[in-house]
This record gives sequence, C-alpha cells and structure tokens, in this order.
Amino acid sequence: MTRDEIESEFELVDASDVPTIGWWDASRGCETVAEAQTRARGVAKYLMHKARAMAAGEEEEMDVCIVTHGMFIDMLLKTLFDVPRTRGKQGALFCSQNACVHELHLDIAEDGDSVGLQVFNDVTHIPEEARSGGTVDGLSEAYTNEGSA
Repeated sequence: MTRDEIESEFELVDASDVPTIGWWDASRGCETVAEAQTRARGVAKYLMHKARAMAAGEEEEMDVCIVTHGMFIDMLLKTLFDVPRTRGKQGALFCSQNACVHELHLDIAEDGDSVGLQVFNDVTHIPEEARSGGTVDGLSEAYTNEGSA
C-alpha cells in the first residue's frame, strides 16, 4: 500500500514516515540476503531512535506497526536481539506464519536499552484452515537460495 492508501484506509494511522512511493526499485530485481540484512539494521536503528525520542519526550508515545514478510522479520528480530546474522544456513530462525502478529517492547533506560518480545507469531485472528507459512524449511531455503530475500 502507498502512504495515501494507508491513510485513507486507516484514518487514525500516522503514515508520515512511509515513503510516498515504494522503497524498492523493481528494475534491480530481487533484494539479496546481504541487502535485506543491511535494511534490517537500518530499520532496527530507526526503531531504537524512535523509542529514544519517545522516552525523552521529544515525540509522542505511540505504537509502531510494521508490515513485512517472514524473512525480513527474522532479520529484524536477530538485529534487535543481537543474534548473529549470516548468509547461508542459519543456526537460529524466528519462523513467522503469514499475517501473524509480533509485539515488541523497546525499553529505553539510563542503565541500558532492552528489547522484549511480548507476543510472537500470534495468528489467532486467522481461521486455522487458512494459516500458512512459518516453516523452518521455507525460511532456511530463502537464506540458502541467494536472491530470494
């Protein structure tokens, strides 16, 4: 969805941080694993910056919603939780089902920042027969098959 579509569909959502057009240039082909990992680092940095600004009273406290695919959320969670990010076969995977909900709490404190995973892979809003994704094999394949990020 574009920023205008998001704001039209969800009137209470502030989508001002969403680009007016998509962030990816389709002429480049598929994003590589390395490119996606770099993007995950950038998103993690952005989220921590937002959390720090909210904690300092520089921005209004709010929830932040991210809509993405399973491989990217795996990369983002690994970045936020300081799990090694590699290419090829993965030693650990955060396997998410399609359209699932994760809830994180970014705690900014003088004695150090922390990230809490409060809800992981919640699909209770989806009828059981319609649930899909979330397999180790599928996510592992995406990492080992370069260009499928």
